[in-house]
Amino acid sequence: MLGQALVISRRESDRVLEARTLANMANIYGFQGRWGECLEAGLEAVQQGGGLDDSQSNMRARLWVANALLAIGKPDEALPHAEHMLEIAERRRDQAWTHRALIPGLSIPVAKGDWDSARETCRRIPNALAIRFNEIIGLLLGDIDASMFNYEVPEDDYSGQVTIGLVMLAAAARATGDAGLLAQLESAMYEAGKSGFLVPVRQRAADVGYAVVALGRGDKASAKRIYDSLSSKSGRQWGLIDPTRLLGLLAHALGYADQAAVHFEGAMAFCRQAGFGPELAWTYCDYADLLRERDAEGDRAKAISLLDESLSISNELGMRPLMERVLSRREILKA
Repeated sequence: MLGQALVISRRESDRVLEARTLANMANIYGFQGRWGECLEAGLEAVQQGGGLDDSQSNMRARLWVANALLAIGKPDEALPHAEHMLEIAERRRDQAWTHRALIPGLSIPVAKGDWDSARETCRRIPNALAIRFNEIIGLLLGDIDASMFNYEVPEDDYSGQVTIGLVMLAAAARATGDAGLLAQLESAMYEAGKSGFLVPVRQRAADVGYAVVALGRGDKASAKRIYDSLSSKSGRQWGLIDPTRLLGLLAHALGYADQAAVHFEGAMAFCRQAGFGPELAWTYCDYADLLRERDAEGDRAKAISLLDESLSISNELGMRPLMERVLSRREILKA
C-alpha cells in the first residue's frame, strides 16, 4: 500500500504525501533491520520534506536515518539527524518524540565514549530515559556502585524505551560482571518477553540480552541457541554492545575457538572504523582472553598487544571496570 501511495504522490506532485510515505517506509524497514533500505527511504523523506509543515514525518524520517547510520557504523553522520529531531521534539513539547529522539541522541555519544556530551544532554533533558542513560554511563565508568542500581521495565515500549533499556542493561551487566545486575537483566528479559519481541530489531535486542545472561550463567545450552539465533540475523544493534563481539564470546564459551577469533576480528574492524571506542576496548580484552586460552603459536604475544591497546583506550575514556580487568589479565600473561 505504501508503494501505491508513493506512486500517487509523485504522479500528483504531492510533496507532503511523498515525504510522509517515505518516512513511514523508513519506519517499516528500520523495525525489520533492513538498514540500507531504511537509510535510502529516510534520507529521501528528509530531502522531500524540506520546508514542509509536517514535523512528525520529519522526525520519523530522521529517527530512522540516525538509527540506520549508527547501525552501519557512521555515528558522525547520524548525530546531526538525532540533534535536529530532538530540537523539533523539544520545541513541540512532545514527550513521546523527545524519548524517541534521545535514543540515537544518547546512543551515539555513548557508543563513541563521549561521556561529557551524553551527560550534558541528560542534564538538559532530565526525563526517565536520560536519567537511566546517565546511570548506565556511571556503571560503565565505575562511578556508580552496581549494588545501588535498580532497573524497572517501563510499562510500554511506545517510544522504544524497553528495547534500548534492555541493551543498556545488558552492556552494564557484561561490563561490570555484577551478579545483581545480571539478575536484574534476567528479570527484565522475562518481564519484557511476556508481550513478545514482535519485530526483528527488537528480537535482536532480546538476543543481546539473552546472550549476556547465558554467558553470565555459564549456560551452554542457552548460549548455543542464542549463538545460532544471532548468527542467522544480519545487521547490528546501535553500537552500545556489538552483537559480533557477543558472537565471539558465545563461540568462545562453546569451544569454537577459531570461529570466535573470526568474530572478534570482525568486531574489531567494525568498531575501529566506526570510532566505537568503548566496544573496541572491550573487544580487544575479550579477544585476548580467547588467545590466552587457545595458546597457539603467536597467541600469547598477540594477546599482550591487544591488552595494551585495550588499556590505552579504557584509560583514555576513564572506563575503570575494564582497566581493572585488563591489568589483572596482563599480570597473568606476563608472569
